[in-house]
Amino acid sequence: MNVLLIAGHGNGDSGAIGNGYEEAELTREFAVLLKENLKSFCNVTLADTNRNWFEFLGSNNYDFSKYNYVLEIHFNSGGGSGSEIFVTTAESGITVENEILKNLCNCVKYHNRGVKRKDFRVISKIKSQGVCSALLEVCFIDNSNDIEIYQKNKNKLATAVAKGIATGFNLKYISDKNSPHSTDVSEKAKDAIDWCSKYNILPPDIISDMDDQKILLCIGLYNTVKFLAEHI
Repeated sequence: MNVLLIAGHGNGDSGAIGNGYEEAELTREFAVLLKENLKSFCNVTLADTNRNWFEFLGSNNYDFSKYNYVLEIHFNSGGGSGSEIFVTTAESGITVENEILKNLCNCVKYHNRGVKRKDFRVISKIKSQGVCSALLEVCFIDNSNDIEIYQKNKNKLATAVAKGIATGFNLKYISDKNSPHSTDVSEKAKDAIDWCSKYNILPPDIISDMDDQKILLCIGLYNTVKFLAEHI
């Protein structure tokens, strides 16, 4: 599974401005956080953050065919509140987007504004190549409550979005091949990690940031429940 993350605006375009923040800065911040959380489930690429992809795709072509899913990140403005996602009118399903919003909004009690359809340039260009794409409006930059919640919970929100993508695509936790435990402990613990993730035994941020101690915790929980199931 190959996912591409695109941070909206930039290269001279600040995007929306509110409460002392610029959208272009926040989209890049959140894209980095999301990549760090999502890479535990799939291959993740962060598109060139020095580029304004809306402007670039207005006069240039780009091959998105090597990706299975592309998520463009934005922050909303205009006096509202909450989170929403846009897909193109050509998109057949919205299961993944619903999972993203459900996880994102539930973790901090943002208002779920739903999945909407609109043919924005970037996601339309991507969809025209047969690649599923969506535009996420994390929250309203000009809403003081929204942005305060974001600043206090940004990593938690990134974890929630990553979990939503993983759930929507039915992705399983994958270990870091460069980790010292990747060929030993991780292989032995794969069932335990998957089990803890499947049944939400541990928080998503624990599952998505595994080290030896956390893997051993998964194994311990898994073995305890397995023992009880076999002997009760």
